[in-house]
Amino acid sequence: MNIKTLSTTLLLVLVILFLHTGCVTNQSTVENRIEIAAETTPDGIRLAFNEIPSDTTRIFVYISLLNDKPIDGSQMFADIRDSALEQVKKSRTITCPFVQEGSEYSIIAFISTSKDYSVDSDITVNATGIAGGGIRPTNTLSLYLIDKNTGVELSDNPVFSEDVTYDGQKYMYKVTIDIAADRSIGYGEGVIDALSWHFMPSMKEDFVKEGFQDKGTFPAFVTVFSNLVYEDITWSVGIAQTEEFMISL
Repeated sequence: MNIKTLSTTLLLVLVILFLHTGCVTNQSTVENRIEIAAETTPDGIRLAFNEIPSDTTRIFVYISLLNDKPIDGSQMFADIRDSALEQVKKSRTITCPFVQEGSEYSIIAFISTSKDYSVDSDITVNATGIAGGGIRPTNTLSLYLIDKNTGVELSDNPVFSEDVTYDGQKYMYKVTIDIAADRSIGYGEGVIDALSWHFMPSMKEDFVKEGFQDKGTFPAFVTVFSNLVYEDITWSVGIAQTEEFMISL
């Protein structure tokens, strides 16, 4: 997965589609002898690493409902760096409470030692786990396409089952465009507090600047995330998404 920052709030993302397998264990062993276990806790799911390389510069965690496509709004992720990363290195644990109690999740953690924070990660670890508790929206939210499919509008602010702490950018909106069966392009922006977002024409303009060669009409959808802080880690938690629509590049 490659993520390139275009500005302080703008992200251009190449997304790898994660293939979930029906693992019977919640622990996976990979190269470099690094293991991750997804533990069921009253708070939700706790990820426990047997070790984290001392030269790690970034850990990117992606969580989604097991066997569900990531377009259903059930996905969440955390990009852990700097002081939050130092905290994780010491404890070797990461807790995610923004899950649904009793549901089973797939977890992928990318561990990078690159000095430029690249997520062309040196190490990738996988696990599955069941949430023992969780904080989720209690109201029904919808994300509507507006202005001839050039923007979106969120029906309401989410109301969570417990008090939550928002990041400075309360929401992040992201367009996902399916270029091929195994590749998609994502484009997103964090906003302070806005229930609507226009992705055109800036998305096309930035794609041109970045030299993307894909041309044609492709299926797409937009997801909105709440940016929530827990134990000094910011989680982007999917709360709603649009229906699929066609977009021309």
